[in-house]
Amino acid sequence: FGAPGAGKGTQAKLLNDPAWPVIHLSTGDMLRKAGYDLSTAALIPDEVMNPLVVAAIESTDRDTVLDGYPRTTPQAEFINEYFMTHDVDPFIVKLSVPDMMVISRILKGNRGRPDDTEDIIGERLIIFHKETMPAIITMCKKFGMWVVDGIPNENHVHEVIVQCMKATTPFLLEFCYACHGGYGVKYNIKYNHSCDAYMVKRD
Repeated sequence: FGAPGAGKGTQAKLLNDPAWPVIHLSTGDMLRKAGYDLSTAALIPDEVMNPLVVAAIESTDRDTVLDGYPRTTPQAEFINEYFMTHDVDPFIVKLSVPDMMVISRILKGNRGRPDDTEDIIGERLIIFHKETMPAIITMCKKFGMWVVDGIPNENHVHEVIVQCMKATTPFLLEFCYACHGGYGVKYNIKYNHSCDAYMVKRD
């Protein structure tokens, strides 16, 4: 998970190496190939997204990284039920990057996408906070979630994510108001109290 420009696609691609062989399922790429217009900030309807994602998951027997899904609470509820009925315990990461930084990243990135304008990026961020953050909380309550600082360079962020994937019992630290995102965070795996990553407990 992460806001547009937080680095989700970059980190998903970095995970696909010999140590962590996975399939990167970018819903944006899938929708573009299917002919959907993504030039606006509007979200694609749940009834389109849900079967598209399930079909992609079931098309491979390798571990998959979902990039750009779920984005709404109904999508989160749908995939939660799918994971439960298929005995899947997902590893969930949210990249934490301030809004102003993601705007700057996208505008400087020269990705050549028609939706990479300041107005549309702003609309996408509004939708992210209004629609996707509740979906993230829905997933977190069911499965727990690692929150990773997405500000450092991509290789550092990748190493932190790998450490989170390897962690079995996060170290219990004193509650840190400087590091949590409002979810009642009590766990942290990292090397110091600056919190490169922390665990949000499931209910």
